[in-house]
Amino acid sequence: MNTRHLWVAKIAIICGLLLLTSHTRASENLAISATHSTKGIARFGPETSESAACKKAMDQAKRNALRARYGEHRANSAILACDSFTQKETGNDCEFLETTWVTLGSDGFISDIRLTDEKVTEVSGAKICTVRADITVQDYRGKADRLFETEVKMHEKTLVNKKGLKEMYKVSTTPDYSFKPRDKAVVKVNSSIASYHHVFYWAPQIDELNYYKIFPNQIDSQKRAKKEIQIPSKDRMQDWDIEFEPINIAYSTEFLIVVSTKDRFQNIPERVSASGFYQWLNQYPREKWTLGKYTYRIVGDSL
Repeated sequence: MNTRHLWVAKIAIICGLLLLTSHTRASENLAISATHSTKGIARFGPETSESAACKKAMDQAKRNALRARYGEHRANSAILACDSFTQKETGNDCEFLETTWVTLGSDGFISDIRLTDEKVTEVSGAKICTVRADITVQDYRGKADRLFETEVKMHEKTLVNKKGLKEMYKVSTTPDYSFKPRDKAVVKVNSSIASYHHVFYWAPQIDELNYYKIFPNQIDSQKRAKKEIQIPSKDRMQDWDIEFEPINIAYSTEFLIVVSTKDRFQNIPERVSASGFYQWLNQYPREKWTLGKYTYRIVGDSL
């Protein structure tokens, strides 16, 4: 069983300006939401399209709405792939990864966006896209259990010996952040509380709209709550691998999202939009689940 992971691309230089106004309201299920009027700016050159630049400006507006709602700590999320290698080899910049991480929050989620203005201007030879939007941020139901934490890491799995049909692999002792097509990997999850773990991946440069579940699946699932688990797991009904398939672009920066739950959750989506994912989580009290996140990259065959 192969699990496909997907993408990465050109990034505009993004500058964000903070919110102008906000108002809050309580929803029927007592979750609180707030609507913030925000602005985002993306400067771009001839190698970037206006639509791509304006999308980055909207990403920055989202970031500003989340910062306004939850404070600056949301902007300081771990950005494990934001290093000199990534910037040099992929053309990515830290701002993109920060903007991506800030939308994967543990306090609440963006439930509605209303674009109020978008325009492209030119200043000193550089083009600038400016967007303004009213962005609604909704808190999850209840308060998080601050003692309930989950950490996720990915380790490369390397073939070291083969005897007939039997293959022997070695799993790297330290986490890996860069893979090539056809590489194999295992996911290690460590939680502070015995939990049920659900692993999704998001490849926004290939499919920005959807998250995909890779565990549990039809041949591998969790029989009981555990603090630690390696995926593929010991409970699998047959062998399967997390194997990276070829990509049709030079690089793909991707994200693992692990939802660890104190109880068994029902109706776990196989494929779900970002907003649908957070709506699914919001069916359950916040103290019952926690999130873990991980960044990795796939380097394409073309290099």
